[in-house]
Parts: sequence; structure tokens; C-alpha cells
Amino acid sequence: MRFPNTFRRSFAVTMAGALLAVALAGCVTTPPRGLPSGFPTQVPVPSESVIASSHDDGTWRLTVGVDDTAAQRKALKELTDHGFEVIGTIRSKTGSVYSLVKGEYKVRVEFTRTDDDFRVTFGVAG
Repeated sequence: MRFPNTFRRSFAVTMAGALLAVALAGCVTTPPRGLPSGFPTQVPVPSESVIASSHDDGTWRLTVGVDDTAAQRKALKELTDHGFEVIGTIRSKTGSVYSLVKGEYKVRVEFTRTDDDFRVTFGVAG
């Protein structure tokens, strides 16, 4: 029995979509371990190692160790790619601090470096 061309095309498109969904499922970034309880999923954070985290008085704090300055910049780009708007910047010899906002969330991101120790510290209120 031979199926009509429209059926074969529909079947091929359906199968291609299913295969793509399975392939992309492996690309989902899982949040790093050590996030403070209730940390907002709307705030993307690097998947590297969490050094310290806390949650009190409606503010989450999180410090993540990253590989280099490029990884620090990537953390900021991920926030802006997720719709956070930079509303303030302070730069110094020891690091940079960015203030961002999106809806109910206010995020402060600090980049620090001591020798070869690169860190990104998040303060999130919302």
C-alpha cells in the first residue's frame, strides 16, 4: 500500500520535529547546585561552581567562581539576553558592578578578580 504524498510529507515533518525536540532537550541548561532556596528561575546564572549563597529579607545572594573575564561578561550578556536592562554601571581597578532590572526583579552583578580567581556575585531582590 502506498500513502499519498501529503501524508508522507506530514509524517516526515512530524518526525523531524520530534527528533529536533529530543536533540534540544539535551541542551537545556540546568541551574548550578547550591542556589539559595527559592532563587528566581527568571535570573540566569553561570553553571560553574557556587562558592556561597544565601537568602534573607527578600534578597538572594550568590557568588559563582568562573574561568575568566570572558565568563564574567557572558554572565552579564545572559541577563540582558533574558530581557534584563542595565540601569547603572560602576567600574574600578578591582572590578565592575552592574545594576539591572526586569519587571519585579532588581539584580546587582559584581565582577571581581584576585590573581587568577574570577568571581561573579549576584544580589537579587524581587
